[in-house]
Amino acid sequence: MRAKHRYILLMSTHAVEGQSIKRALFYKLGINYYKASIRIISMQQNIAIIKCSLESFMQVIAALTMVKEVDGHEIAFYTLKASGTLRALKAKATQNDL
Repeated sequence: MRAKHRYILLMSTHAVEGQSIKRALFYKLGINYYKASIRIISMQQNIAIIKCSLESFMQVIAALTMVKEVDGHEIAFYTLKASGTLRALKAKATQNDL
């Protein structure tokens, strides 16, 4: 059976690199980081789309809200939308002008 995943549309208070987000999530999730199989799908300034496994979805959301600092800069991540498909996530984002 194929593993299910979720796409998360998030906004940060400052522009940040994808690797920095992955590193911050690794520190918050610990060994569960590998179970979550996190992938950065898209990065545009302070908007990002992250792909993670369905079973770790809530842990990833919680870890994103707990991240307070990335590369020595204070930062906050806000989850805007979440969806099971990338097409639906982009459709939701365009409906709300994100």
